[in-house]
Amino acid sequence: MRFTFMLAMLAVLYTSTVNAGTTTGSIQRVDMHGMNAKVFFTIESSQENFADCATTKRYVVNTDTQQGKNIVSAVLAAKAANQSVTVEGYSSCSLHGDSEDIKVFKVL
Repeated sequence: MRFTFMLAMLAVLYTSTVNAGTTTGSIQRVDMHGMNAKVFFTIESSQENFADCATTKRYVVNTDTQQGKNIVSAVLAAKAANQSVTVEGYSSCSLHGDSEDIKVFKVL
């Protein structure tokens, strides 16, 4: 029983890693909506590797958290400076059903 549980957990972790989105490029578009605390952005890149749920090919940030505010500041600064970024997703779309949640955001 314990072996089966461990095997199942490894399968879940492996699946999440395989489907996690990672994209490198420049910020193409930033969308902010007045009705909620979510900020969406897309990256101009030939390298697209999104979670299956991210049908819009964009990432989403929740600005209700300090982490989200920090990421949005970095997104806007990178957009203004036309700098490349690398974004790694969580392989989930829990904040918005068609946009991938962000795990790591790097300005290059």
